[in-house]
Amino acid sequence: MTTAISPSASGDFPKEARLCLRTEFKRVYAGEAKLYGRFVVVFAFPNEKERVRMGITATRKLGNAVTRNRVKRRLREIYRRLRARDLAGSSRGLDVVVNVRPSARIASFDELATDVERLWARLLERSR
Repeated sequence: MTTAISPSASGDFPKEARLCLRTEFKRVYAGEAKLYGRFVVVFAFPNEKERVRMGITATRKLGNAVTRNRVKRRLREIYRRLRARDLAGSSRGLDVVVNVRPSARIASFDELATDVERLWARLLERSR
């Protein structure tokens, strides 16, 4: 089974595209946009930049460090592909936090990508 996400042009995940500070995460959590998926919960908050920045949280409920890091790597790759495809013409800035649910540890890449892609489409529709 393959997903509809196309490969990204650059394949990078630069620092400008990441949420790094605790205050940035807290600001996004305080916002009202919250979407529930099968494997993730997505929070979003508008930012003053002209780009979408993403942060990922994976608690120990997900599993050991190897499992958590594998799921986060998959989510970063999904984000890179979605960013290249959907955000090329977008001038609206968003900060997005993806909380990983424990069910994501058994999800295949395609299942996870489908879930995130569906939530991403809803999020972009809401932000317009």
